[in-house]
Amino acid sequence: MLLHVLLNLCALAWTATAAPCDEWRLQRDASTLLAARVDMELGGVAAGKRDDVGFQYLKPAEALLAAQAIAHEDFNQAAAQVQRILQYQKPDGLLPHLIYGPSVPSNWRWIPSNRTFHPGPAFWQQKMTEHEGSELSSSLNTSTISAPPVAADVAWEIFRLAPYDSAMGVRTTAVQFLCHVYQPLKKLQKYMFSTRRGGAPGSLLAVHVSRSYGITVSCTVYLLNGGRCSG
Repeated sequence: MLLHVLLNLCALAWTATAAPCDEWRLQRDASTLLAARVDMELGGVAAGKRDDVGFQYLKPAEALLAAQAIAHEDFNQAAAQVQRILQYQKPDGLLPHLIYGPSVPSNWRWIPSNRTFHPGPAFWQQKMTEHEGSELSSSLNTSTISAPPVAADVAWEIFRLAPYDSAMGVRTTAVQFLCHVYQPLKKLQKYMFSTRRGGAPGSLLAVHVSRSYGITVSCTVYLLNGGRCSG
């Protein structure tokens, strides 16, 4: 999604080649684009309008990075989005890579649109029966694979972008934000290291999303620390 935003901004820049680069204008256009894509029902920045992307959904990893961008101008809005996104975390600590909006029927196994390759909620509901303790922390349908682990880095960067309280010269609100997200982030880290531990010390395994969709790929499992692929 962020790549798509950058491409849109580049396209705008190419249309104005005669004019010098205006950093303020680029920042304004980026802020406008992010604001236009906030899904109020899901609580974060979505990939785009439903008609453009095929269905209503939120990708937590992308939405978290978008919140980090928003924090440059509005810390409170960014912090609120991060806390809302972390509410989609499962009881075992997993943060799903895909959240379906309430407008997506639960019985769809595949999305009837040529604008997306994502499967529907029923695809994951079938897989959910293979796991114990499938208690849901949210009433919305989600995928059963985890989002890329960017949440902790995003939370820290947003904390660093928080303004100082004028009276005390400290970041009281920012510290409160870290206190709110600490337990969800701790659960996420425990989940990752209990289910994704690799062969080398300190390494984690990741399963490529396309493998989970049932698509054959030449290399689906890799070590995040640069290990060799297998699968």
